[in-house]
Amino acid sequence: MATNALKKPVPTKKRINAPNGAVLRLTASPNGEVLGTIANKMTVQHYITLAGWAYVEAGDQKGYVKASELANFQLTNNKVYNKGVPAPKGSKKRVALTFDDGPDAKVTPQILATLQKYDAKATFFMVGKNVSKNAPIVKQIYDSGHEIGNHTSNHKKLTALSIAGVKQEVNGTSNAIYAAIGQYPTVFRPPYGATNDQVRSVMTIPSILWSIDTLDWKHHNPDKILAYVKASVKDGSIILMHDIHQTTANGLDNVLLYLQKQGYEFVTVSEILQ
Repeated sequence: MATNALKKPVPTKKRINAPNGAVLRLTASPNGEVLGTIANKMTVQHYITLAGWAYVEAGDQKGYVKASELANFQLTNNKVYNKGVPAPKGSKKRVALTFDDGPDAKVTPQILATLQKYDAKATFFMVGKNVSKNAPIVKQIYDSGHEIGNHTSNHKKLTALSIAGVKQEVNGTSNAIYAAIGQYPTVFRPPYGATNDQVRSVMTIPSILWSIDTLDWKHHNPDKILAYVKASVKDGSIILMHDIHQTTANGLDNVLLYLQKQGYEFVTVSEILQ
């Protein structure tokens, strides 16, 4: 089957797991025309598998690679991260854009539109009560290829709760997200960045903090968001914003434009930790 005949489903992020790179072919066959090679460890969008061949896209490269040469992103630990891994030599610098406290019926769709404009992927750390109110937006975020994270049910400071209280806050949001998209969140962000051994003992997915706090929640000034990013951004930065403030939506375009001109690629948290 030719690649242009496919009706593509929602993609899944995978990475190439082939020391010499994966040979990209036009058709799902070892005799298919060779289109090129995708480098080892490169992130691709995986759409469908046919008879052991996976149809993938990586930038402008589109075609089939052996399904055995794809690997999942596996982040099954309770560690805490505040920055990403620098990009491999020869690759673009990377940043992970993250948005907390949503989804919001008005602001989140505006942020999604701006992300789409720049072909940018991000990670949304969602509050459970907002997930339940805005399930169609949760699905829109997921279907657009963004990563979905857990930010508790009610944004409580977890270090002040019992183990049972922590579990209730975390599990409530995980279940709400699953109800919306049929998948559980892959990463977690503790409200206020507050975590300790007790909180971590409950977690089975990575806890993500940040390396740049734009303070958008405090100053509500689009220009200051960009100023904070300019002052601190570097390869592997995890940038904290919130998709509940109109001023953040207003300022996002300038942030993405600046980062794009500086040569950054926009990736999810799970991708930047690899």
